[in-house]
Amino acid sequence: MRLSLGITPVLFLLGLGLNACVQNSVSPVAQRPLHPDCVQEFDPSQDYFLDKVQVEFATGFEVDYQGHYKRVTLASPHPEANDPVEYILVQCGTPIPDDVGDAMVVEVPVQSVVVLSTTYLPHFAALDRVNHLVGISDTQITQTPAVVERVKQQKIRDVSRNQVVNIEAILNLNPDIVITFDAGGASSDTVLMLENAGLQVVLNSEYLEMSPLGRAEWLKFTALFLNQEGKAKEVFEEIRTDYQELSQRVAAAIADDTSRPTVFTGFSSTNTWYVPGRNSYAAEFLRDAGADYLWDDLDRQWTVPLDFEVVYQRARDADFWVNVNSNWRTRADVIEDDPRYGNFAAWQGDRIYNNSKRVNEFGGNDYWETGILYPNLILADLIQIFHPNLLPNADKTYYQKLE
Repeated sequence: MRLSLGITPVLFLLGLGLNACVQNSVSPVAQRPLHPDCVQEFDPSQDYFLDKVQVEFATGFEVDYQGHYKRVTLASPHPEANDPVEYILVQCGTPIPDDVGDAMVVEVPVQSVVVLSTTYLPHFAALDRVNHLVGISDTQITQTPAVVERVKQQKIRDVSRNQVVNIEAILNLNPDIVITFDAGGASSDTVLMLENAGLQVVLNSEYLEMSPLGRAEWLKFTALFLNQEGKAKEVFEEIRTDYQELSQRVAAAIADDTSRPTVFTGFSSTNTWYVPGRNSYAAEFLRDAGADYLWDDLDRQWTVPLDFEVVYQRARDADFWVNVNSNWRTRADVIEDDPRYGNFAAWQGDRIYNNSKRVNEFGGNDYWETGILYPNLILADLIQIFHPNLLPNADKTYYQKLE
């Protein structure tokens, strides 16, 4: 059985969702032989999770530790969802609690995982748990080095290609969990079909986070299923510290708003230009990098469709233009698409940058893979673009100027 996801996770900014019901008295994994990581003799007075995480920036999930299990709550799997989703993560070798309700029960640490979005793959590399991955979507587009190496060794199978999920292939791998996203619509149908096939589906709604550090902090969500909270705290602390130090350096260097170059983003498709609101992920990056985002007065989280002429009126004299069409490699490509682009000062002044430096031959863009986990690297790129004197010797990781 092959099922279409109906949406490209990278372009949608990704997320995960799940709503599986497990009877209190039966766990689909409870009858498996005990793994060496499992508890051999249960002590109800013992705390089995000495490493715990606290959520600082992410708004989409929370965790409550209860001795031998963790209650993980996902605020919303997608924007139209009305109810939260709960997971009960039980230390293997210990009993399932009585108050499970409709939550899905997962024995942890999980040993085998299928992941249906490249965004979550860097989590496994950062947590030193790539060997737990048994299947991923579209192995050709991933760029996480440790994952690429396991694919070459044929230790990770391709279970989805061109947004079409191969459920038989996943069933043959018999994973403990499948991590995927639920963006509503067709992707919700796919999630339901995965669940109906008897698979334990875990949703990740990282894509709903509106701050770069909020998205990166979903590393901790993944760590909960692997009992790798200690490693997650260590990695995230380095990312958070670097990001905040960079943004503070910019803030200290900018005497007033006149020191901020003006910037706009995106491009027109069939005369519609989607502009991110000021509460969006993209707008926060631009502010933290010391730019004056021209639509910072737009009180929205998501993008808003505008006519070409409306964007031109405000952005024609802007200093920089970033995050443009992924197919553009040169300034000539820009005006070949639409000659009107040549009237923008950013085009005339050769100040167009795109997050396409690390795109592989199959179209996989590492900006939407490792970049989600390491927003400090993206911020450093943007600072180099807007304020090159602040990071004079650094090389850009994800951004490049259109030739």
